[in-house]
Amino acid sequence: MSCVVTHEGPVASIRIQGRFTFDSHQPFREAYLPLVDRRDTKIIRLDLAETSFIDSSSLGMLLLMRERMLPVGKAIEISGANELVMKLLKIANFHKMFAVQGA
Repeated sequence: MSCVVTHEGPVASIRIQGRFTFDSHQPFREAYLPLVDRRDTKIIRLDLAETSFIDSSSLGMLLLMRERMLPVGKAIEISGANELVMKLLKIANFHKMFAVQGA
């Protein structure tokens, strides 16, 4: 798994490539933590178009990120999820906690 962070105005996109699992904890954390204090970033967009799989630990990582971002006023959007990933997000009711495109 790899994370690629890009910035476009107030939106920071984190593109997650490959399998998003427990082993992804450190690279994912390193991708989003610098965004907590960036004043110019208002929206964090998780681009899952290249994410082939997520598991329960990755869902936990998303919740941890949410706990860090919401108190500092940053919105989180999830986009590009394939059918399998979208199904897991819906089963976990993440479409109710995050702005999920296509949910």
